[in-house]
Amino acid sequence: MKNLLKYLAFICFLFCLSTVNGQKGWKKFNSKKDGYELLLPSSFELGPRLSSGIIQWFSDSTHSDIQMWIEVDSNSKKSAVLFVEHQEGFSNIDFKKLDTNSFVISGSQSIGLSENSFCFEKCLIKDDFVCILRILYTGASKAFLEKNVNKISDSFNSIAKK
Repeated sequence: MKNLLKYLAFICFLFCLSTVNGQKGWKKFNSKKDGYELLLPSSFELGPRLSSGIIQWFSDSTHSDIQMWIEVDSNSKKSAVLFVEHQEGFSNIDFKKLDTNSFVISGSQSIGLSENSFCFEKCLIKDDFVCILRILYTGASKAFLEKNVNKISDSFNSIAKK
């Protein structure tokens, strides 16, 4: 009986441990109306739509210095032209990738939350429809985002619009 109680206590401990670790899960957000899908850490919530509905805001309950939004618009410009325009806001670029229908830029920003702010952008272009994920953050959240930004970026994809 004593061994059974120890075994049950151990199982309860593992369950509690997995529940605590489960708080670090991910949530899927998708918008058929806007044509994208995205995975974010569970601390993120869908926020308000701004600028006549073209910007979808996301808020993070644990990192108040992170600003994240998706901007959706129709635009006849091609990836290379948009890429050149977007990289102008960066004071230092530490990563960039340009493809036919998308680009990614990350690095330091000279504007934003503070002088020590960083930005990550991923832009998807499909049939002259532009969908841009922007993440602006300070050094306080840099470690958190560096750990998660690849998964966020990889999950940000185009889906068929309604």
